[in-house]
Amino acid sequence: MGGETVYNCGLGATTGRGFIGRGLDGFIGMSSSVLLKSKVGRLMTFFFLYMSEGLPHGFATVAVAAEMRSQGVGPAKVNWFVAIILLPWAWKWAIGPVVDVFYVDRLGRRRVWIVAAQSMMVLTLLAALPIDFNAQIVLFTAILLIHNIFSATQDVAIDA
Repeated sequence: MGGETVYNCGLGATTGRGFIGRGLDGFIGMSSSVLLKSKVGRLMTFFFLYMSEGLPHGFATVAVAAEMRSQGVGPAKVNWFVAIILLPWAWKWAIGPVVDVFYVDRLGRRRVWIVAAQSMMVLTLLAALPIDFNAQIVLFTAILLIHNIFSATQDVAIDA
């Protein structure tokens, strides 16, 4: 290691050149303040936050739309579906002030929004599972619209 500063934050030793040490032992149960003190911890946090932000968006706009087409839903209905569910992303500027004003001191300014949005996204996807979008496209679109409202809110909270 010659002359380098080595930091040990519970995840293993880190240097300016990368991660060396015992792997991710001890990662589970670590407090966020310890996790964010290392470069590796910050990078892992950002990676997982942006993955949790991008996956729902890609799922709703790409995967579901492709599945709709493969099951015979016409292009006009698929386009209508995608246009409707993307509306919350155009209105993120209106969600921003709400996220900034309402928070729980004990949990931090953004964490409660991120966890609540992720929880609600899981619930909306579970609600959408039994719906046949060929027969009930309006209901399916409404549920995924609500899902994307939570997804856009999570995006605002993460980016803040």
